[in-house]
Amino acid sequence: MPTFETVTLIRDLALLVNASVVLYSVLLGTIFVLQWYRASLRKIVDSRIAWALFMYGMAINSFGFIQSDIYFITPAESTFWAKFAYVGLFIAISGFSFGVENIVDYRTFHIPTGLLLVMGFFAALLPREQMIYTAYVGYVVMAVLLFMFIRYYRNITVGEVKKNIGQIWVAFLIGIIGYIGKSDMVFYNLGPATYIISGIILVISLIVLGLIIIGSPALNELDWEEYLMELYILQSTGVLMHHHTFKSSVSFDEGLTAAGIAGIQNLFQELLITKEGLNHLTVGEYSVLFVHGDGILAVLISTKPYTILLDKLQDFTEKFQLVYQKEIEEYDGERGAFQESSDLIKLVFAS
Repeated sequence: MPTFETVTLIRDLALLVNASVVLYSVLLGTIFVLQWYRASLRKIVDSRIAWALFMYGMAINSFGFIQSDIYFITPAESTFWAKFAYVGLFIAISGFSFGVENIVDYRTFHIPTGLLLVMGFFAALLPREQMIYTAYVGYVVMAVLLFMFIRYYRNITVGEVKKNIGQIWVAFLIGIIGYIGKSDMVFYNLGPATYIISGIILVISLIVLGLIIIGSPALNELDWEEYLMELYILQSTGVLMHHHTFKSSVSFDEGLTAAGIAGIQNLFQELLITKEGLNHLTVGEYSVLFVHGDGILAVLISTKPYTILLDKLQDFTEKFQLVYQKEIEEYDGERGAFQESSDLIKLVFAS
């Protein structure tokens, strides 16, 4: 951020933009912390805590640059507040890095997060003109983490969750462009108008990013594989066609379970006078998810009613019908006809 020695319109607009970043970052960070605190199962390693750290770091960064480039412009004071701002930047991207490393299944051993913390330490010690090099290292590490995260999520998400993840990262990438546009280099080479517009883009991207994260369950469903229990494929008449066990900690009588599922479906269809039937039922600690296909019913028993699990069940049902359309139409009660569907189950639920 450039130094503003006199009161001008550009200076006031720069102050307004950076103050907006501080305000909305603190607000969104606090919302994430409250969401984490109010959750029934709080974990220290939680995406909401990582995003809260990111938002608070952005607030510290912008607050430091307000002080260094608008209010305290003598060399010693300005340098102190610039270091404060850089420390805030590395708090932000270290929080982001820690969250990503705990999400993806790559063995990073928290090396990126450690490197970012070291860069933050150096930023506090180096002369002001050399601090920018630590930021360059931070940008490279973030680019690598973004690539890892996007690649990971493209493999494990489907449906609405995948759409939400895409929205989050589009907003995040636009925010990075806005942040880079607020640099001294942009101000002195492309002019103050580009600088102010970039600041506005950063503010808007932070707000949009925060609202998407608040309204999306995607980042709270990263551990979905831990909650898979049983999968049943039934004819619409209630006859069991295939059964798959993900976790054998509980013993289910597959025939009795299939009959019970069909009975519950028929009961609610009669009571509510609807052809659609149930799509979610909670029984004690178990969640039963239903997807209705053409002549079949797919049922997933889990211990969490995650949106991503319902999306995956829908994806599996569509693929199952596509692969076994003839077998479904000609099914005579021989369960072996669908024995090879285990490969399809692994394809959908183990990716």
